[in-house]
Amino acid sequence: MDVPNQPKPKRKFVMTPERRAKLLANLEKARLAPKEKVYRKTPKRYAANLANLAKAHAKRRQQSESQQAENLRAQLEGLFPAPQVPPPPQAPLGAPYVQLPGARPSGGPSGAEELDQAAALIAKRLRKLRAATRREGRRIMRVLTAAIARTHPLSAEEACNLVRELLQCLDGSRVVAEARRLNDQIAELLLKMLATRYGAAAQVDGFPLGTVVEELEAQRQQRAAQRAASHTREARAGEGVPPGGSGTAEAPAEGDPAGAAAAPAEGGKDSSEQPGESGGQAQGPGKVSIAELPKTEEEFHALLRRALDLEGEGEVQHLLSMLMGPLWDRLHWWTRREEEETQQLEQLFQEAASAVGPPGGFDDLLNRMFDINLILGMADTFVGRMNIPTKRIAGDLEWWLEQR
Repeated sequence: MDVPNQPKPKRKFVMTPERRAKLLANLEKARLAPKEKVYRKTPKRYAANLANLAKAHAKRRQQSESQQAENLRAQLEGLFPAPQVPPPPQAPLGAPYVQLPGARPSGGPSGAEELDQAAALIAKRLRKLRAATRREGRRIMRVLTAAIARTHPLSAEEACNLVRELLQCLDGSRVVAEARRLNDQIAELLLKMLATRYGAAAQVDGFPLGTVVEELEAQRQQRAAQRAASHTREARAGEGVPPGGSGTAEAPAEGDPAGAAAAPAEGGKDSSEQPGESGGQAQGPGKVSIAELPKTEEEFHALLRRALDLEGEGEVQHLLSMLMGPLWDRLHWWTRREEEETQQLEQLFQEAASAVGPPGGFDDLLNRMFDINLILGMADTFVGRMNIPTKRIAGDLEWWLEQR
């Protein structure tokens, strides 16, 4: 009869004097090894260091984003305090309101889920502005670095092409469209929170809160549709399609630069951004890191002067005087916008926290919601003011060419 093989018991490690002496001898040999050999830089070790650095950056960024969302959530809770007596559960907007006496919502305060989502979207929207600043800075530095690497002075035509490339790096239409999309979601969530938290039957200037919320939601959707139609007309005009023409534009010919330039504007990833690029940090041994944008105006002026290496000294001074001020102002546009929105939100939260007693009625709560929408709003006037520096540069460049 065959007996199955029995697993052998694991032998217990015993530290004997001989083993201890051998381990100590090996440790002494390792200590005598030169540091150049122990800590030598190899491609594999370099790639591992970059991977660990990327993980640390991602973890730190995730913690910072989570902390920012939690702070906004607590401040929004103070801006829209839950009533002491919660309202009964409401039917969906548009359905007839039925009063259920004695009913109370289960779980936490009503509208908490909407406030969580709104706080996360507000934090995400502020990060979008910060990312736009970094992205434009990387694009500008990539163009300027390539221009500085040239070995011959620029001609007037090459200098004009360089200025046009710099202006193309400052297209903020994608950021504005993304910010407006997030603003619409935030406004919708705040409207739902008001109706859920304070009850659709609450009175606002003699009208039920549910009716007011429905009207505001309809107006918001109408504005979004008008904005989308306006963007469609502008896109057709840019593609040469008449206003009454068909909506299908001809496919760009192979090798057509116009079609290639229009591809990133559709919401895809910009071809100028390298995959895996983050803040100018090199992602592999074979990739060259991109220098960061200079912190001071004097350093940026010197960098721009090196890139615009024209044949005549007077031409360099004239072109720099036209380009430096508007370009430096436009590069810090999103930074100032983020700081302005953050300060206004903090001021709104502080005013609500310092107010004595609960809000003075549901109209006051609606005004607070309108204040948030106004602070985060990307109006057409803002977009027009954002494009003033680039239009000024383009106009000065055309005048300079005519004078030459």
